[in-house]
Amino acid sequence: MTRIVVSALLAENGQALLARRPDGTWELPSDALADLESTEEALVRMTRESLAVEIEGEEFVDTYYERRSDGGEAIVRNVFRVGAWHSPPSLDAWADYSELRWVGLGDLGQILTTETQRAILRDCLGAAGDATPSGAAITVITGPAAAGKSTIAGLLCTRLERAAHVEVDLIRDMVISGYASPIAGPGDPVMVGEQLRLAAENAAALARNFSSAGFEVIIDDIIETSEALDQLLLALTGIAPIYFITLLPDEETLCVRDAERDPDLRMGQRCLDLLAVYHRNGEGRGLRLDTSCMSKSETVAWILANRDRARVQ
Repeated sequence: MTRIVVSALLAENGQALLARRPDGTWELPSDALADLESTEEALVRMTRESLAVEIEGEEFVDTYYERRSDGGEAIVRNVFRVGAWHSPPSLDAWADYSELRWVGLGDLGQILTTETQRAILRDCLGAAGDATPSGAAITVITGPAAAGKSTIAGLLCTRLERAAHVEVDLIRDMVISGYASPIAGPGDPVMVGEQLRLAAENAAALARNFSSAGFEVIIDDIIETSEALDQLLLALTGIAPIYFITLLPDEETLCVRDAERDPDLRMGQRCLDLLAVYHRNGEGRGLRLDTSCMSKSETVAWILANRDRARVQ
């Protein structure tokens, strides 16, 4: 069964009005369309009769499709951004909801809602033009294998009050059956690309959730192309300030650091091949850091002192 609903986005000061359902979840104030009723007519009726507000102007945002967990009912949700309204919204005449609350992007990790609702709020509040995203900062660290990404990311987290380390290699390793290694070989390149994309999407989802809950996030990954960086930044748009740092030690240092790793983690020629990719990929966003003559602690201190220069979003 499919239900068509209209949802009102009442937003001000970077926050949107949400209503609490009987099951404890939160959503934009919404109501099903009556027979022969247009979405615009349903919006006016809902806000007037149920929220006790008169609206002035509305803008269609998008249609979202979702399936609720309470019975699996499919919902076609038509979202409208309300231009202006008179008098504060009230629930006096609405039995479907028990509470109203103003929520910003930084609150998304603290409320019980669906991923569809989170996506709507990220889209709408991000598009509203907040100059300062409300989530905690997200720093992306990239570079060839053996550049020290994971080590530096972990040490950065220890220097921050609340921080989470999202290591994309570990997300890839969650695939137990059917794993496609990104190292050149007999593997299916289509499957490799699909798993790389999936890992990046899940890394972005983790980063969004941690950031919205107030944890700074350090993502470390081998990001070889501008297109891959574009996709990651798109997935993080409107959430938080984003910083991008590339670690690029010279060939000799890279080989030494690779040799110092556990035997099963050594990459050999692969490290140098990736270093060459970074030098010729033309990506100039953020900051590129030659760590050949820097210790781990010096690298961390330099990043913390210069991170503002690496902001890309």
